[in-house]
Amino acid sequence: MASGYAGKNSIGFFSLDTFCLLVKLHFSGYSLMQMVRKNNPLVTKSMLDEAVDAILKGVDALFRQFKGEVDKRFDKVESEINFVKTDVRDIKADLSNTPSRKEFNELKTKVDRYHPQV
Repeated sequence: MASGYAGKNSIGFFSLDTFCLLVKLHFSGYSLMQMVRKNNPLVTKSMLDEAVDAILKGVDALFRQFKGEVDKRFDKVESEINFVKTDVRDIKADLSNTPSRKEFNELKTKVDRYHPQV
C-alpha cells in the first residue's frame, strides 16, 4: 500500500476536493468501480482496494475528530448543567418552609426542656 501524508487540506491519500467528489459520486448513484471503469479501464483490484482503504481511513479520521469535538462540547454542557442543578437545589432550600433535620431537633430540644412530656 502506498504511503500518504494527511496534511491540513487532505484526508488520508486524497485532497479534500477529491474526497468530496468521491462522496458526491457515491450519493449520486455512481459506484467507485463505475467511475474507475469510465476513466481508466486498466485499474486493478489492488489499486481499488488501496483507494477504498484510503477513503475509509479518511472517514475514520473525520469521525474521530467529530467525536472529540462533540465530547468537549458535551463535557462543557454537563458542567454547566451541574451548576444549574446546584443553584436550583440551593434556591429550593432557601424558599422552603420546612426546617432542616438539624433545626427541627434543636427546636424539639428547646420545647422538651420548657414543656416536658408527662
